[in-house]
Amino acid sequence: TDFSIGNTFVEYFGLKGHAQYDIIIERKRNICQKYNLKLIEIYPEQLFSKNFSSILHNLVSNLRVAV
Repeated sequence: TDFSIGNTFVEYFGLKGHAQYDIIIERKRNICQKYNLKLIEIYPEQLFSKNFSSILHNLVSNLRVAV
């Protein structure tokens, strides 16, 4: 996990598309699902989008965290 906000983990999957890294992504998703953990996934095309602030807002809109 790159960082957390409250009880939610935030992960930047910057190497998506590389076979070995994609396996790691899937493992992280499975761990979060198994332990009922919240995971926000951020990808390069989102991070470098002109609309990143609205994308981020949509990703966290259902979370109840104090930031």
